[in-house]
Parts: sequence; C-alpha cells; structure tokens
Amino acid sequence: MNNNQAITLNLNDLILFSAERGNPFHNQFFDRKNVQINSLNIKFDKLLEADAWKNFLTKARSRFILELIIANSLTDPQTNKASVLELVDDKSRLAPSLTEYGIETTTMNLNQPDYNADSNTNYSLGVSHTLLEHCENEEMIEFYFDRMAPLCKGMVHQVHEIDVPAFDWDSTHKIRKTRMEWSEFFESWAEKHQSWTYLGNHQGFNGRPSNHVLEKDGQLPFYKDYNKQLNRRLISEITAANIVSISRIPLLFTSFAIAKDNPLLLSALLGVIYSLDAADGYVARRGLGNSEFGGHIDILSDHIVELMTMFEFAYDMNAIPKEVPWILTARNAMTDFLRLYNAFSHTDLQEDHPHKAFGTFDRFGRTFSGGVKTIEALTIPIVPSLGIYTSTAHVLTSIYRGIPVLTSPRSKEIYAELLKKIKIKKKENN
Repeated sequence: MNNNQAITLNLNDLILFSAERGNPFHNQFFDRKNVQINSLNIKFDKLLEADAWKNFLTKARSRFILELIIANSLTDPQTNKASVLELVDDKSRLAPSLTEYGIETTTMNLNQPDYNADSNTNYSLGVSHTLLEHCENEEMIEFYFDRMAPLCKGMVHQVHEIDVPAFDWDSTHKIRKTRMEWSEFFESWAEKHQSWTYLGNHQGFNGRPSNHVLEKDGQLPFYKDYNKQLNRRLISEITAANIVSISRIPLLFTSFAIAKDNPLLLSALLGVIYSLDAADGYVARRGLGNSEFGGHIDILSDHIVELMTMFEFAYDMNAIPKEVPWILTARNAMTDFLRLYNAFSHTDLQEDHPHKAFGTFDRFGRTFSGGVKTIEALTIPIVPSLGIYTSTAHVLTSIYRGIPVLTSPRSKEIYAELLKKIKIKKKENN
C-alpha cells in the first residue's frame, strides 16, 4: 500500500466560511471549479485516450467526491481531515486531483491480495475510478469490497457499462455488465453486508460512466436526493438526441428567414429539418440520448416544428386552409396535456414514457405520419397548389395518431382524476 500525502485543508473551517456566505453546502472551490463535464457522447478515440482529457474528467470526479464529503460531514472528527481509500491496479488515478482539494489518498492495490489494511484507519470514502470492470471476476471485486467496507463510511465506484458509448474507450474490460446489471451487483453486495445500503447511481452528462454510491449506517443522507436537484435533472437532459430534437426549432426559423423566396432551397432545408425527427430517435436508440424526459422533448419539439411550419404555409404563403394549423394545435394540445400530466403527476408509475404509457408505441403509425408531414413540407414550397391535398392527409393522419391517446385506459384514468378534483374544488368553493 502507498500513502500519497497531501496538503490538508481544514474542511470544518471551510464549511463555516461557506455558512457565513449563506450556503453551508457550498464553498469557494465549488464557486470556481464545480462545473459539469460534457462528453457529448461522441467517440473521438484520439481525444478520449489523451492524458489531458482523462485528467479533465478525473478532476470532475474529484469535485463530486469533495462535495459528497463536505455535504455529509465525512471528515475525521478528531483531525478534521478528509481522506479516501482508493482501489488501484498500478497507480492512483484520483490522488493528484484529490490532493488539490486537500484530501489525503491511500491506495489499496489489486495486485497485493495478501495485504492487511490498518483497521484503525477511518476513511471518509472508499473509491475506485473505472477499474472494477478490469477485474478478473465478480468474486475479486467482492473480495476487495469486503476489505474496504470496515474502513470507510461510504463508497463511490465509477464503472464503464456496456450499454453506454464510453465502454468502447477501453478494450481491456473483463466484466461486461449493463448499467442495470452493475446496479444489481452493488445492491446484492450491500444486502449481504449488515449496515450497508446501495443508494443508486448517477452520471455526469449522458453517456459518461456511472458513479455507484453505497453508504454505511446512513452516513450519506445528502446523496439520497442528489439526482432530484434541478441542476442534476437538467444535466441529465443534455444528450445528443435531445440536442438534435431542439436544434430543429432554430433551424426552422432560419430556413423561413433566408429561403422564403427560394422554393427549391426552402424545400431542401425543410427536408433536412424533418429528417432530423428520425435522426434523434436513431441517436437515442444508439445509447446517445436516453433521458427521463427525452421522449417528451422529442414529441414537443416535433409539434412545435409542425405547427410553426403549418402557420407559415397557411398565413404567409396561403398554400393551405387557415383552419389546418388550428385543428393541429387543438389535437396536439390535448394529447400533450395528457402526456405531461401523466409524467409530472404520476412519478410513482412504472411506465411514464409518452408512447408506452398510453399504448401508442406504433412504429408503423409514427413512420407513416412522419412521411406524410415530410412530403407535405417538401412539396408545398415548390407546388403550393398541392397544399389542400397534403394538408388534408396531414390532418387525417394526425387525428388517426391522436385518437388512441385520447381513448386509452390511462387517459380514462386521468379524466376520472381530473373530474374528481373539479368536484372537490366545487365543494370547497361552496
């Protein structure tokens, strides 16, 4: 075992300093350095293998460890010092950056299985950094967890999973698990060890390896609501698929602004914008965009693009009946209300996906409807006289897609809930 000594910062003084500024859980380091890292979920092998990039990501991880220690008061009560026990294979990956934050780092080497750790040491956290997936088997991981557990107040292990793009950054992984399978492994270990609890996992920006967090005797209360924080929820929505979805809106504004008088160019630009509706779904299925509200962002951005286009065609180009955009607005308002109500008012449901929750995950219907809208967008700028026919087909397919939502079992439950709330409100007013 190696001891990497660091300049020690009195974290209690740091917390008091922060409290004087009105926030006991943030400090001068957070004000200046606590930023989230965006991998953009793109595989640039040369960039990702560069030491500078790895150091950048390691610093981000170290800031989270610092935040976890301070927020849960995990410093040593006698020395007021913070320390971590890091599981390593050859050298510490976190010590250089943890040292900058005044956290002492001690290493436990995977290559020294006969080592007996000092039972008198009480570390703030036990950690590992993209290492566990390199172990020979699960038994090897459990062996070292069993050695770390008596010495630490909590543990944070970051691992690459096979269902995120980052997994391919390193071909030496021996344990191939999905994020869910890693969660099950950590939970299973905690169940076998009295006083330990698996709290869950989180990512930075979507596509990065997950941090899996365990606590002993309830010593990490701060983390229980970590992913519920507004900034964490916003970060989880910054994905490649969502960026593609949202980018269609400014692209549409730009297209009409620069090509309104050029039918061929406008048709081409609208074709690109409408094809991006299929592209964001493809990106999400590739593991580059799964997020809690990704499905809603996709649908809402699609509806905004759809309505903006229809209002332009109806009121500026006079190519389609003016009733068309208003019919579509009413249809979208009803279905989107039900989807959003279901998502925000029923967080305990097992399924709140905007399509699956209402039994409308019809790939053929989505493809057919998207095709009709794309053909309409391509043809109207060039042949406006076809507007009456294409817009009629658009309205009919839109209604065809919307009726199953409005009549689904989940929608009927929502109607009953809303009616009940209205009756209660009337009684209260009377």
